[in-house]
Amino acid sequence: MKANADETPWAAWGEALRSSLSGAWPTELHATADSTQRLARDWVSATPEAAARRLFVADHQTAGRGQRGRSWYSPAGASLALTAALPHGDRPAETLSVAASVAVAEAVDRWLAPAGHAAAVKWPNDIYAGGRKLAGLLIERVGRHALIGVGVNVGQTAADFPPELRETATSTAMLGVAVERVSLLVEIVRRLDRVMQASPDAACARWNTRVARLDVEQTLEHRGQTFTGRVLRLDGDRRLVLRDRVGVEYTLPAAAVSVVRA
Repeated sequence: MKANADETPWAAWGEALRSSLSGAWPTELHATADSTQRLARDWVSATPEAAARRLFVADHQTAGRGQRGRSWYSPAGASLALTAALPHGDRPAETLSVAASVAVAEAVDRWLAPAGHAAAVKWPNDIYAGGRKLAGLLIERVGRHALIGVGVNVGQTAADFPPELRETATSTAMLGVAVERVSLLVEIVRRLDRVMQASPDAACARWNTRVARLDVEQTLEHRGQTFTGRVLRLDGDRRLVLRDRVGVEYTLPAAAVSVVRA
């Protein structure tokens, strides 16, 4: 299931990360963990220092989670699973989602773009390529920290996914792109640092260029009412603009919208 026969061995990831990130991110590496998100929550709960940050990475997750409590498939040697715990600076949840999605989409595009692919985003924080889901994010706030969980499908083939995902999921390998997981991890973390330092408006503009590439319908709920259509953009007031099948556009406050059906 490996995406690249020359991938850095798991035992060497620690040194690779220290040299590439210059010690900027203290990192915990786990060959197997139930969930990097759970590890991060436990660390935040035990860490009184509000400015501290930490990176949690697992080669294999046994109980990875995605949005809305769904399981996240994360096999050893074939996927990238991480959680970055960092001070969120009181950013609203929707701007955290936008910033993190931009960082991951731009990171994977370093490998996808030369092969003719382009990463797109779907609200709130899925990454698509080739019309299928390539990566997902789970963002939680615990105290003064944001926990940004990221799962990227790298080395899987279609047969490696559970039957219910085979028609909707993809990996960089399935797109014909070889990606070294530790290099992708470094790229994601570097871009996350940069986009978190940028203004929310700048991140929003970059997110909008990504969502414009995706022609996928969603069903969203706001105050008990459902809206089905394609999300077009996030406007300057952090409202989602959605167009339904007959062309009617709705403007919904992103912070008060929930996803009913992907």
